[in-house]
Amino acid sequence: MFRVERSMAARLGRTLGMGALMLGGVVAGMKGGLQLEAGTIPMIAVGLGVTGLVLGRFLRESRCSEPRCGATLASGDKVCPRCGGDVVGVIHHPRERLAAEEAWRRAHPDAAEPDAAQSTPAAAPPAS
Repeated sequence: MFRVERSMAARLGRTLGMGALMLGGVVAGMKGGLQLEAGTIPMIAVGLGVTGLVLGRFLRESRCSEPRCGATLASGDKVCPRCGGDVVGVIHHPRERLAAEEAWRRAHPDAAEPDAAQSTPAAAPPAS
């Protein structure tokens, strides 16, 4: 399995922008709530979203590349704490996983095949 290292810009921008929009809508709609003009809350949400995009460019996150896992990995982890897979490389998007895995297998032909039941638990046959 691979380590997916990505910027947190999209996640942080979406969280701050949508969170401000929803919270602002609830607070403005409350009886006795904030008395704001109609465009103020969306402008605050856009401002926080852009702030999240900018700040998120400086923050990185690492996750397991296995589709059924996605656990957060510390910078020094060599084994995924959730699925137990060995970290053999770094990719920048989960879509790169299969191509990177093929390239790694071509570079390491003597490496043992991973246990299919371990890497994809749903593929294991049902117990009788």
